[in-house]
Amino acid sequence: MRKILNYQGGKTNLLPDLKNAISRNIVEGKAFLDIFAGSCVVSQEFFDKAIVYTNDLEKYSYVIASSFIDSWKYCKPSDEDIDILKGLYAENKNKLFSLLQFYITQEEVFFNEKDIEKIKILYSELPQIWNTKNLDSINRPLSPDVLRTLNCDCLFSGYYSGSYFGIAQAIDIDSIHYAILKHPNEKLNKNAFLAILFSCLNSCVFSKDGHMAQPLSLEKNVTRLWNKRSINIFESFCELVKEEQNTDYNFNENIRRKSMAFNKDFVSLLNDKNVMEQVGCIYADPPYTDMQYSRYYHLLNTLVEYDYPYPTKKNGGYTSGLYLNNRNQSELSQHSHCLGLMRLLLEKCKFYNINLIISFAYPVDREIQKTDRYLMSIDDLVDSCNLIYGANNIVITTHDYKHSNHRNHEQKTVLEYIIECKGNKI
Repeated sequence: MRKILNYQGGKTNLLPDLKNAISRNIVEGKAFLDIFAGSCVVSQEFFDKAIVYTNDLEKYSYVIASSFIDSWKYCKPSDEDIDILKGLYAENKNKLFSLLQFYITQEEVFFNEKDIEKIKILYSELPQIWNTKNLDSINRPLSPDVLRTLNCDCLFSGYYSGSYFGIAQAIDIDSIHYAILKHPNEKLNKNAFLAILFSCLNSCVFSKDGHMAQPLSLEKNVTRLWNKRSINIFESFCELVKEEQNTDYNFNENIRRKSMAFNKDFVSLLNDKNVMEQVGCIYADPPYTDMQYSRYYHLLNTLVEYDYPYPTKKNGGYTSGLYLNNRNQSELSQHSHCLGLMRLLLEKCKFYNINLIISFAYPVDREIQKTDRYLMSIDDLVDSCNLIYGANNIVITTHDYKHSNHRNHEQKTVLEYIIECKGNKI
């Protein structure tokens, strides 16, 4: 299994129990659908065992899924392909270096000196969309429109250098993206390259572990800043690409050529009769709290779309996460809609006689631990399962787990519920 992200809400620790539950509910000859696939940790486990469908509203999830599912019909990169990639990377990097040479040099000097005050000043003066007081080389305020005219990939340099990433790191991200998209070998799985770049971003991003919701304070996280900024993204990227060249996953191509990745609102997928009739088992890992996943991983979606969007403003200023105005807002992460949407999922699965496995975490001690941020109660979810599938067709197991969120450092003891809804297809 290749882990792409240190994913908020990932199911790595629960994987053995989930694999057992899903395995006994997969229907031979039918697809297994991971309907809220996220980082695809669960669906990866079944690529050699069943036809796998993945779905997620977030584009980064689609890229990760495609990096596995589509690889059967693409060739692995040759040494020549890698040389071309490096040449394209250098082409874009040289353009950005000529534009930002002063800032790149200063950043390197100040980091070698470990001078946080000079770094703060340098970052505050960077020519980018958040620093509107600065002017670019043609004497206009730097904006998304101006960045589009610079004849190179420069989105991360113009948006996120000095905050989530260092200047040199942002240039590497832009230049690797340029190389991937411009590579002339159409047989290469470019989503596999993008997924590797996701891993590199995840390893060096200056934010809390497990997500990219907002950059950390420079003053309060100086040691972390030095450590994260010391990571060379291009070197890390090349190392991971080399690993991919030397890895043989031994997936069953006859099975996997029938697998598919979707990037849809899950309701529209449920309403697609042609898809649902091919599915025998669905795994659903809905969000537990009201935080939008487009907020946690907006940098990855920005990298995929790469369309120089305008920033989101709040109360006359910019949002703390430096968010852009094109983020998805899923109704599944809203208190008023979550339970109703889960009931719809249950009803659709029951209609098509699909075996449905749901995982959901809930506090162990409901009197002491707050439950107000949970989107629905476990009791309401279980009641809905019993009502729609029938209590005799429901199997529930629980597993102790430590859960934390971005608002506090203390972990909470929760029960991870695995709910098996039997659709009588086995």
